[in-house]
Amino acid sequence: MSGECVLLASAASRKALAMAESLREVLGVRIAGVFHARHPYLHSRVFAERVLHPSTRSSSDWPAAVLEAALSLGCFAVMPVDFSDVFALSACRRSFEKRGVLLVAPPFEGVVLASDKARLPELSQGIVPTPRQVVADGSLEGLGSLEPPLVVKGLGDASRPTYHLSRESAAEEARRRGRCLVQEFVPGVGRGYYAVAAEGKPLLEFTHERLIEYEPTGGASLAARGPVKDPRLYAIGRAILERLRWTGQLMVETRLDLETGTYYLVELNPKFWGSLDLPVSLGYHFPAVLLEAFLHGAEQARELAERLSVREGGFSWVLDGLRYLAKVPAAWGRLARLGARKGYRCDADPLDPARVAAQLAKALSRLGAERERWLSRLKAAERNLGHWALMLREALARRERVVLLDLDGVVVDLRVDWHAVYRALIGKGYMRRWERLTETLERLWRSDRALYAEASRLVEQFELEAVGRSEELLSREDLELLSEHYQVYIVTKQPASVATRVLERIGGLRYVRGVVGRDSGFGPRKLRMLEHLASRLGGAGFVLLDDRLANLVEALRSGVVPLCVARDPYHAAGCLELGIPPATPREAARALASLAGQLG
Repeated sequence: MSGECVLLASAASRKALAMAESLREVLGVRIAGVFHARHPYLHSRVFAERVLHPSTRSSSDWPAAVLEAALSLGCFAVMPVDFSDVFALSACRRSFEKRGVLLVAPPFEGVVLASDKARLPELSQGIVPTPRQVVADGSLEGLGSLEPPLVVKGLGDASRPTYHLSRESAAEEARRRGRCLVQEFVPGVGRGYYAVAAEGKPLLEFTHERLIEYEPTGGASLAARGPVKDPRLYAIGRAILERLRWTGQLMVETRLDLETGTYYLVELNPKFWGSLDLPVSLGYHFPAVLLEAFLHGAEQARELAERLSVREGGFSWVLDGLRYLAKVPAAWGRLARLGARKGYRCDADPLDPARVAAQLAKALSRLGAERERWLSRLKAAERNLGHWALMLREALARRERVVLLDLDGVVVDLRVDWHAVYRALIGKGYMRRWERLTETLERLWRSDRALYAEASRLVEQFELEAVGRSEELLSREDLELLSEHYQVYIVTKQPASVATRVLERIGGLRYVRGVVGRDSGFGPRKLRMLEHLASRLGGAGFVLLDDRLANLVEALRSGVVPLCVARDPYHAAGCLELGIPPATPREAARALASLAGQLG
């Protein structure tokens, strides 16, 4: 196989570089690329041959053009790159076979099935839940059962999601689109399971977690790490492969709700994924294993996979992420820092200077367009913000007004040594190595209240120790000002003892009516704390200041007006696009006091 040619179609996609590197490094093949559009990768050193064939890829001439390119370049195999390539070329598999060209792609019937977002609940039933959803197809029946925030997106690969704080706005967008999907928004962290499989059995697999995404509300990875050693995610991916009897490459995209530890299936991608650079840079050579499977069968491919030398690490798409300079520059700064971190790699490869220079030039030339696109997204969020403002006005018009303050991140920056907390919890057997603290506490609360109390007390020791070095975010004067217009409560995942100690330290205890913490009898979730206060305080109008999106979404769905406290511009931008305005703790407190004062 060494020296023979494999054609990538279309190579005008960021995943094409990782595919080419994997095939060259492991199998020694020459790589040719057919490009459907002018692209910086035309200048990359990884392509021995390049063919430019301008096309929409949905046109009937694209498969024929790819086949002719393969024949003219003497390529024995074609590997489709993007979903549109996989879909178009796999539908014409027999044409390639008749001409003696191997098409390295999943069967067309499987591609159609896996890419149908409307069928996800059926395909994943009994394996993993999907976000609650309605397929809008002329009728919006069932939309009333969904709780905002809502996501409206297309059913195909280019879903173009929009976000809505009211059902009315989501319904209007759904009518405009025609057949589409309306889903409940799932806050949390994006995680993926990757596999190359044969007849439902994985030959090579990997998991990743997104650190920065294309948009603050979600999307493809701009920084990611892996593998994520969560057996639940592997079990979900393997069960999906088995159910579909999948052959080829597949990504199972999920969202992990960190409050409950629940995975939700977002979509299936029957193609190589946009973050392919990450596993390939860590030695997980999916393209090479896939080609080996098509050429020599599953057993030889599995043997190749077992010989690979793999490691843990991360990847930052610093060049691809330059788009953030036009909207949230601080996010690009984080991408740059991640790319320089030990164990991480980035797309600014000094061994591929022509491609890097071309990619940099194109990215900089597009900053104006990216800025306009971002402003249009924020313009679209104005309706959400208007709905939020109406909710706030209705809450403040109540006879009793209540402001609920998170502790860590709102009142103070507690600065707990969370690494030490994790080590202690794992050492005592309370925490599983793949969990976050919120997941651990919620699991223990549900399964064993005595163990929950023990784990909570262990964490409390670290939290109390951190009080003395905490940074004040709201002053005594801020709390006093709020207390003149609202009943002030602390609602926190810390125990009441920690909140009380903090309030004593800043002199704010006298301005707070009460504290509800994870030791107050309702467990570690904010949702149950909010429900308790709502029942206790009757028809009061509630506003929550919190720095965690999951808590803000739960508040919204509980009838509490959420206000995002954010010192991170990336997080702030995500909340803003959802229609939840962001502010610093002091700005939020003073704005609420001023509004209440104006209303009397």
